[in-house]
This record gives sequence, structure tokens and C-alpha cells, in this order.
Amino acid sequence: MPGRKKLGLLRKALAKVGKHVMWTFSKKLNRLFLHGCWKSVILKFSELNENDANKATEIWFEIGKAAGDSLMYAWLDRGKMIFSKKLEDMKVVVETAWYSFLGDHTDDVRYYEAGDGHEVPRIVWRFWKCWMCSGVFEDEDLKHLDLENLQEFGYGAAAAGIFETALQMVQDYVDNPYRVVVRETKCFCRGDDYQEFTAYFYPKEEPESSFEI
Repeated sequence: MPGRKKLGLLRKALAKVGKHVMWTFSKKLNRLFLHGCWKSVILKFSELNENDANKATEIWFEIGKAAGDSLMYAWLDRGKMIFSKKLEDMKVVVETAWYSFLGDHTDDVRYYEAGDGHEVPRIVWRFWKCWMCSGVFEDEDLKHLDLENLQEFGYGAAAAGIFETALQMVQDYVDNPYRVVVRETKCFCRGDDYQEFTAYFYPKEEPESSFEI
């Protein structure tokens, strides 16, 4: 279904208000409970793969992608008022969806055109604190895992998976010719100073083997 060309100021303002309304009336999980579930999943999948944390986060990412379908289908009808074909407007979708799903504000969201060493446009959002990996290095249960050397998928891999599916559904809804890839590009567990997710927008006709992440 073709979408509007771009968002006006009114729809952007409505999105800022609407994300609070959607969070207020949505079902919620206690953040401490969710943090414990996150840890348990990483531990269990590491255990099943010879304590390989990289394999565990890869599986966790795929689980997030699958969960993104149901989360986005429930959100799609309410969120479509802020969908547009303009990639820069995906900043509004990221801010609104993140808060709607997790009740958490993004600290910084930016859109970048292709360039500066990147072949495709991208949306980058950052957090100066991370509830997902809070206390990980003091946790005795996790000390045997080599979390500092996580590679393609960070500790927040499931969130990247959810948003890869969600943002792809938006692009398909507005009939844009992009394949979305989302990764956690900065992670406190890896020693970075902040948590960061990046959504890359590749032409659909481009083979996956050519993606540079």
C-alpha cells in the first residue's frame, strides 16, 4: 500500500503524544522481570551451544525477529498515521515504536544519507544507559561467558531483531523498495560508552551477500 510522501509537523507532534497514550493502554512487563528473562535466555542458549555467547545472541536475534511480527501487527493500525515513504521520517517511527513497545525513551535518534563509508542510508539511535545488560559484569552467573567479544549480535540482539521486522513491515506498507537490516552496533558489554542500534536500508534487489554491516 503506497504511503504519504513525508510527515508534516502535525503528525510528528501527534506521534510524540500518541506514543505515551499507546504505552499507557498497552500490556506491560516489569522491567526487572524482563531483565531477568533476557539474562536467562542468553544463559540457556549459551549452555546449549558449548558456552558460545555469540551463537546465543544470534539465536536471540532470530527470536526477536519472530516476535516483531506479532508486536507490529498489533501496532500497525495505530501506527500507520506516522508512516511515510521518506526515510528520514523513520526516526519518528523508531522513537514512537521503541517507547510504545518498551516504555523507554531513545536518547538520540539520527538519520544519515549514504556516505561517510556507508553505502546506504541508515537510522541510528542511542542510549546512555542500558536496562538489558545492566549489572552483567557483576553477575556471577554470566562471568564464564566472553561477552566482551560479542561480534555481529550484541547483548541486546532480540531488540535488534524486533526492530528489523518492525521497520521492514513499515517499508513494505508504504511500498518502498528497501530491505531493512538492524544491528546493535554499540554495546556496553563490548566496552562501548553507549548502546547503539543502526537500521540500514538496502535496495531490495541487492543480494544479501553484498551487505556491509
